[in-house]
Amino acid sequence: MSTIKYITCALALIIASVVTTTHATEYFNTAKIKYTNKGGYTACVNAYWNDSNDKKQKIRWDAEKNLPLLPGKDSCLDNGQSTIVDFAKVAEETQTTQRALKVGDEIWLLLNIKEGEKRNCHKDSPKFLYDPYGTTAEMKTSGTTLNNNRCEITHKK
Repeated sequence: MSTIKYITCALALIIASVVTTTHATEYFNTAKIKYTNKGGYTACVNAYWNDSNDKKQKIRWDAEKNLPLLPGKDSCLDNGQSTIVDFAKVAEETQTTQRALKVGDEIWLLLNIKEGEKRNCHKDSPKFLYDPYGTTAEMKTSGTTLNNNRCEITHKK
């Protein structure tokens, strides 16, 4: 009888450890990501995606015109400003290249904070997958150039 208790306890511990260490990743079909700078700094926005070969790709984003930027140009946002990165425009811009953005590719933003840090808005969960008919995710940063300036997801559905 005591052997059965030990086996039951061991089995319960194994199940509990599996349940507590398993985290399900959330995925959202996303067409656009809105970024708002609520920090005391200037932030430049870059759009990223993993292509079908799982290779990371990047394009700079024109925060004023809401279009992909030509290489070598910067477009940045001051406190209180926002932009919407329309990944359909990124897909259109890259469609004839080897680094083309395709439906189902994972998408995210990376921010270069002037006089500060780079903030990668790439999260383990949730993950955003490009879908031209998807929703608009919303993110923000706040804080200062070196403190409390991580990306926060404010809306994902």
